Amino acid sequence: MLRIASHVIPDIYNEQLIAFDVRDTDVLAPQVLATKGPEVGTMAVSFQISAGRRLIRGETSLVRRYLLAAADCFSAMFLGTGVEGPVTYRFEGRAIEGPGMPEFYGAQTLNWLHAFCLASALRRQDVLQILDGYDRAKLKKAPTGSFDLYAIALVEGMRLFRRNDPGYVALLEEAERMSRPENLRIATPSVIGRFRALIPLVFSIARNDQAGFDKACEDAVKAHKAFYSRGKRKEDPDGLLAYHAAGIAAIGVDRGLVYNIDSEYTPRWLVYNEVP
Repeated sequence: MLRIASHVIPDIYNEQLIAFDVRDTDVLAPQVLATKGPEVGTMAVSFQISAGRRLIRGETSLVRRYLLAAADCFSAMFLGTGVEGPVTYRFEGRAIEGPGMPEFYGAQTLNWLHAFCLASALRRQDVLQILDGYDRAKLKKAPTGSFDLYAIALVEGMRLFRRNDPGYVALLEEAERMSRPENLRIATPSVIGRFRALIPLVFSIARNDQAGFDKACEDAVKAHKAFYSRGKRKEDPDGLLAYHAAGIAAIGVDRGLVYNIDSEYTPRWLVYNEVP
C-alpha cells in the first residue's frame, strides 16, 4: 500500500458557512433547477467546495452527500442544455420540473469529463447514461474557451471505453499525443497533468494489469497533488478530493483490480463504493 499524504488546508468552517450548505441543498439548488437552469454549473462547483470543507472535518457522510449533489447538477447541465420547454431534472432523488438551458451552457468537454469521473466514483449510472447519450456533434461544437484540442479526443475516448468499444484506443492515443507540451497552444502542462494521467490509467484497466494500475493510480494522485498543493490553489477546498483519479480507479476496482493507494485525496469509501 503506497501512502500519498494530502496537503493541509485549515478548517475555516463556521456557522454561517454551514447554514449556506443547508440552504444550498434544501432550498437553493431545487429552486435553481425549477426556475433558473443556467445557474446549475455554479451550484455544481459550490457543492464540490462544500464536500472539501466537510472532508477537512472528517464528516464523510456529508462529503458524499455534496458530491452526489454536484453530480446531480452536472447531469442537469447536460440534460437541459439547448432544450426548449420544461425538463424533468433529478436532485437528491426528487424529480424537479424546470426550464431548459441556453445551448452549450456549461455543456463542454471538460465539464463532461468532470461529470464522468465524479459519476464513475459514485457509481451513478443514471448520470453516466445522460453523459453517454449527449450528442457528440454538439459536444464538438461547444465553445471550448481555454481548452486545447486534446480534450475532445479524451472525452470521446472515455465514452467509448465505457461502452467497451475498441475505438477508444485510437482516441486516447490521440489525446495523449495532442496533450504533449509541444502540442499545447493554450493550457500549460501543469494544468492538464491531472487529465493526461487518466490515459495510462484507462489502458492499465483494459489490460487487467495490476502493476500498471498501481503505477498509473500513483501518478494520477500525484498529478492531482502537484496541481492543488501549491500557489493560489493550495487552499481550495475542492482540491482535497482527487475525484478524477478516484473515478477512473473505481472503474478498475469494479473490473477486479485492487486500489493500493492510501490517500485522503482518494478515500477508500469513494473508490470502493462503501458506506462512509
